[in-house]
Amino acid sequence: MIFADVMAIVFIILGLMLAFPAYWLLWQALFPRHFAGARQRAEQNPVLALVIGVPVGVVSLVISIALFAAPLPIAKVFGAFGLMALFAVAFGGASGLTGLIGARLPSVRDSEQRWRPVLRGGMVLELTWLMPFLGWFVLLPLSLMFGLGCWLLAWTASARRGTPAQAVWPQPGATQPQAPALPPAHPMPGPSQHDAPTAHFPPVEALR
Repeated sequence: MIFADVMAIVFIILGLMLAFPAYWLLWQALFPRHFAGARQRAEQNPVLALVIGVPVGVVSLVISIALFAAPLPIAKVFGAFGLMALFAVAFGGASGLTGLIGARLPSVRDSEQRWRPVLRGGMVLELTWLMPFLGWFVLLPLSLMFGLGCWLLAWTASARRGTPAQAVWPQPGATQPQAPALPPAHPMPGPSQHDAPTAHFPPVEALR
């Protein structure tokens, strides 16, 4: 391997390391509901997410590779689309993991800049992938399968309860329910009501 090949591999790895946090930040910005759901599942159901993500990821990867290796052009198209969709969803679900890692490494500026935990957690996660063998063949695939499981759990939970954005934000032109009218409160007695009985007495000069 010549020096140019080594530099090409180094720059490819550096480019991927810059692209991964940008992708996770893009997912947080464009799909905040799915990002919040994936982060919640990563924190509350980590074992279930991994149990669901591993078989779904392995089966989807085998089917996509088999279609891509088929001699038919249409099968290759479906295989390539399946691979891209699988990695896109897996990396998108992994944004919840990066948000969880960043939240557990807090900073005083997180309340003002909410993207910082995702960037910080993404940098920590992708740096663990650089470790030879353990990062390449264990942490990287497990992180992607874990992200896929988090995305599936968040998506199914969102589909069961509907779209919360429609329930929170009113649609244009929609009538809002009116609050029931409260009965009028009884007026509190004022100073004139307390002094009313004394107004019927004759003046002091008449009693002399």
